[in-house]
Amino acid sequence: MFLEIAQWIPRIIGFAIAGFCYMFMLELSTEGWGAALSHFIQGTAFLILTLLSWKWGFWGGLLYISFGIFIVIKERKGRFVVIASTTLILTGIMFIIF
Repeated sequence: MFLEIAQWIPRIIGFAIAGFCYMFMLELSTEGWGAALSHFIQGTAFLILTLLSWKWGFWGGLLYISFGIFIVIKERKGRFVVIASTTLILTGIMFIIF
């Protein structure tokens, strides 16, 4: 029972990350179409990554971990890095384990 529930946790988190990126598309009035397109691409990338991880958990988990490390290397500032990278790395670990 626990394993059946635990398998769904990284999938739900992956869809939540994609939805979070898509949510920023609604902010068109302040940043313009370029920002909306950027968030659409990011959301689509995470949606595809989640669907691929659903089928091939190990490789998808490695990609989630690599995205988390990429954010740490690219951004290097503040709480955003800690929250975003930790979420991605833990999701990747969960895809690998479950």
